[in-house]
Amino acid sequence: MSDKEKIAPKEYTSPIAIPPGETIKEIFKELDMTQIELATRLGTSTKHLSLVLNGKAEISRDFADKLEYVLGIDAIFWVQLENEYRESLKKITPPTISKNEELIARDIHYAELAKAGFVETTKKISEKVLNLRSFFGVSDLNFIPQVNAAFRKANIMNESKYSLAAWIRIAEIQSNDIKTEKINRKRLIKLLPRIRELTQLDPEMFYDELVDLLSSCGIALVLANHITGTGIHGVTFINNKKNKLIIQLSVRRRFADTFWFTLFHEITHIVLDESEKFEYLDCNEEVEREVDRVAGEILISKEEYDDFINNFNYSNYLMIERFAKRIKIHPCIIIGRLQHDKYISYSKFADKKPKFQIGN
Repeated sequence: MSDKEKIAPKEYTSPIAIPPGETIKEIFKELDMTQIELATRLGTSTKHLSLVLNGKAEISRDFADKLEYVLGIDAIFWVQLENEYRESLKKITPPTISKNEELIARDIHYAELAKAGFVETTKKISEKVLNLRSFFGVSDLNFIPQVNAAFRKANIMNESKYSLAAWIRIAEIQSNDIKTEKINRKRLIKLLPRIRELTQLDPEMFYDELVDLLSSCGIALVLANHITGTGIHGVTFINNKKNKLIIQLSVRRRFADTFWFTLFHEITHIVLDESEKFEYLDCNEEVEREVDRVAGEILISKEEYDDFINNFNYSNYLMIERFAKRIKIHPCIIIGRLQHDKYISYSKFADKKPKFQIGN
């Protein structure tokens, strides 16, 4: 069949929702009753009966019982008819969408969520709003919850709090499939040396063990694609309903040293929280700098790092490799530290920093 011969699709027409009142009218007329007489027999006002007949007032269970006595048709029939009518109304009545919801939907990089499979692909803003409501689990996008979380992020322009909320929501969704033990901060501290040793391995060798170790401490480790407007390397927050901590790392930058430092940064937030409330209400820049410092020392102790800087040629990769082997850590983490502290340029030894292929 040629393009010219193809039948154009018919425009969809919404079904008509018929109120139960139409059925009531038919029956009381067959019984030679007037509307006033029916109201009297039902013990209700003519005004209320009129509202029911026109679908403007719902048939309650009590009203359905009265209809059974007066019209001789089971109450359950009227209840079901009312429910079907209300469901039909929902299908043919466009949901109310505020201008502010549209603004929120436009602020979120919807196409990236669709590409990752979290929402259906669409270009219509109304459908985006409805799909995002389902994604966030809210009846209105104005009710998107703000999660108390600890972040490690880059300084970016045009940061979007709604894109950030979407990224955190991804963590909640993906963590549902990860079984964890009860939150155990002390066990996490005991496992730090082993987690640190995993830095020496490739992802296919360490990742499953890393997930298991953290799960045994009540922590779900999640990896997710970067979403434009966030600039997030990692986030830590608690899901009180599931009684689990969630650490989500971005695959925005795949460099191994960034992965490990971000992970230890997020772990350090948990380690330092002696209250074990994990609320992260006061994670300002000062707190983040302190967490950076402690995470750095967990990976490379201050004494060992200072000794290396002062007594060895840190511009020589062979020296870095020997130092890494001695302290049981991947050389790229030492390189990343030297670059951050400006002992060497970011271009130096760039080829010695592997990129991980983890996640999407």
